[in-house]
Amino acid sequence: EPPKPTNLTPLASIDPTLRFDIRYATTNNFMGKQIYEQPGAFLQLSAAQAVGRIHRKLQQQGFGLLIHDAYRPWYVTKMFWDATPEANRMFVADPSKGSRHNRGAAVDLTLFDLATGKPIVTTGRYDVLVELVATSDDDLLDLVIGVADGVGAGVARDRRALDADTLGGDGDG
Repeated sequence: EPPKPTNLTPLASIDPTLRFDIRYATTNNFMGKQIYEQPGAFLQLSAAQAVGRIHRKLQQQGFGLLIHDAYRPWYVTKMFWDATPEANRMFVADPSKGSRHNRGAAVDLTLFDLATGKPIVTTGRYDVLVELVATSDDDLLDLVIGVADGVGAGVARDRRALDADTLGGDGDG
């Protein structure tokens, strides 16, 4: 098991208007059981600051960020791997390699409408393990990519995870 990053910052401390729906602290996730004891989202400081910049820029366009997950302990990555059928393992990280989440260098998120407070409806639900999630909602993904690029951050385009390689953190895959 890789060591836990030491410079994790609570996203809630970066911007009080960020919203959170930490599904792995509930039973509403693909595992169907509570994984985390308490809800919370943590990232490397530079990545957390980039999420704050992206959120503030999106607010100018009527959107906000709704955070589903960020730092993920390695044992959770292993649980996901073990519980996922081999045919769907492309959607979960291989625990032998670790993940950006294990390093506090990725965040799972969606947008919410500032006027209504409601999450933006997408064609794939959170953490569903099908190809649709990885390829749907190009307009929303393009919006986030454009905003992230505009504030000097970036998005891992093959997934919906803000990526510390481009956010300024030290994630490596």
